Amino acid sequence: MNNELSELIKYAFDDTSNQLKTIELHFLEIDELVVFEKMLLHIKKGFRRTIDNYAIVHTHNKHGQESKELRRGEIAVTKDDYLLIPNILENPDVIYHGEKSNIGTDLVKYEKEINGICYFYVEEVRMKRRSLAMKTLYKRKASTK
Repeated sequence: MNNELSELIKYAFDDTSNQLKTIELHFLEIDELVVFEKMLLHIKKGFRRTIDNYAIVHTHNKHGQESKELRRGEIAVTKDDYLLIPNILENPDVIYHGEKSNIGTDLVKYEKEINGICYFYVEEVRMKRRSLAMKTLYKRKASTK
């Protein structure tokens, strides 16, 4: 999986064709769907988790510039941070749902502290495509609380 993710990251940063490329992380298991039961009540199986190069480019443009992130009290996302996504999803400290995107789709946010850094991975629920797709990733220094 990390090999596919590494290739997608490289493609997102190096390819200039602007062609969509998507990878599938995995299909959601029934026990994972329990977390989303209100949003995905009628779905029992077949939902998949995806990441595409557009989400990586979006994240880099919005959260990858050190000077911008310092002003917001956050830390710039690096290429290596994307490789942490499977760990963030498999072992989150907190999962938030109930937020909506600017176009009204449901969002799910995962929070995971790793080595004193708090990572926030956000997915968009795409009902027609039966997927949870990466929207963005950002990070900040973990609070001492």
